[in-house]
Amino acid sequence: MSAGCPLNQLLNPLEPLPPIEDVPWWRFLWWAFLVLAPVSVLGAGLFWWRNAHEDPWLGLLRWGRRHGRPLGAGETPLEYGTQLGEFVVGQNPKDPEVGRIAAREMRALGEEVSGVQYAPAGQRAQLQGQAKARWDRLRGYLRTLRK
Repeated sequence: MSAGCPLNQLLNPLEPLPPIEDVPWWRFLWWAFLVLAPVSVLGAGLFWWRNAHEDPWLGLLRWGRRHGRPLGAGETPLEYGTQLGEFVVGQNPKDPEVGRIAAREMRALGEEVSGVQYAPAGQRAQLQGQAKARWDRLRGYLRTLRK
C-alpha cells in the first residue's frame, strides 16, 4: 500500500498538537481597552450633554430639594431664589463669602427665570441665555456648599 492510502492514514497515529504557548497576561488588556475606551467616551459625552442642556431653574430646584429647602406651594421664582439664598447663608457654610456669593446668584437666577416666564417674547431668549450662564457659574459655588 502506498503512503497516501486512506487505510494507512487510519492505522497511523495522529500527530500530536503543538504545545500551547504561554501568553503574557498583559496581552489581553487590549481587549479591555477596546471595550472601555468607547464606553468611557460615551459616558463623558452623555455627562457633557446633560450639563450643557440642563435647565437652570430645574437644576436650582433639584439642588434646593436635596439640601432641605424645596419649592413651597405657591412660591414664585423670585421668592424661591431669595429664600433659598437666605437659607444658604443661614446654613453657615465653611466659607461665608462663598455662601453670600451663591445667595446673590440664586436671587439673580430667580429674577431671570421670572423674566423668562413673564417678560415680553423678544427678551426671553436673552434672559434664558443669562440664566444659563448664571447657572453655570452658580454650579461651581454650589459644589463647595455641599452638606
